[in-house]
Amino acid sequence: YPRCRLHNCTIFVLSHLVILSQSIVGSRVPSIELFTMGAEVTNRNQDHRNGGAAIGSPPDKKTKKEEPDWRLLVNKVKRLERSDMSLEGWQQFGFATSRAADVEALVATGDQPEGGIPRLNARNLSIEEFWEKYEKPAIPCIIAGVPEKEGWPAWEKWSVDRLLKRFPAVPFKVGKTDDGAPLRLRCDQFEQYMQSQVDDSPLYMFDNQFGSKESREELLREYKVPSYFPDDYMALNGGEQGRPPY
Repeated sequence: YPRCRLHNCTIFVLSHLVILSQSIVGSRVPSIELFTMGAEVTNRNQDHRNGGAAIGSPPDKKTKKEEPDWRLLVNKVKRLERSDMSLEGWQQFGFATSRAADVEALVATGDQPEGGIPRLNARNLSIEEFWEKYEKPAIPCIIAGVPEKEGWPAWEKWSVDRLLKRFPAVPFKVGKTDDGAPLRLRCDQFEQYMQSQVDDSPLYMFDNQFGSKESREELLREYKVPSYFPDDYMALNGGEQGRPPY
């Protein structure tokens, strides 16, 4: 129950760092870019150097229309993300309002229940120990503290505030249509939604393409595969096309 969040996703490793995941390239489903009411459906590779405000030629500055209110864009995303539900239905259970105390009490119980998956810290876990105690006997575990131990630039740069300030005009995936087409919002639009929303299950950023080409190249330089996993077993499964999202 964070009010809204960038989705945490790493493979086998959880930490206190917001991680966006990278995925295989190959999907040909067109994306839906909700930046202006008149330019909603674009190709995934559309150039967004103008903030995604138009398709094709850059708009004439003299005739450029003012962008619609971010609430209109978010509501349009919601209707496409949950076509079976009205806008009012997004708050029908009151998890962020009338039942907020119940949710906070659940959060306060912590994330290490009795008999749960062991949580380890990378500072106290050698690679050899991980292999012998967990990998070989196939015992699942959660390893925290990898980014700071291995010196990822992402450890300093990937706070929610810094990501939003670095990429305000970059569109990121926040959902998908019934047909599987991605729904995207710019970071500055998502930030306004994040600060005010009271949805039971909020929209969240989870973009395995890391937004635009420019942001993707920058973000991919800021983390690496943890040292615990030097072997690329997925390379034995048909190459890049045989991989799950990563």
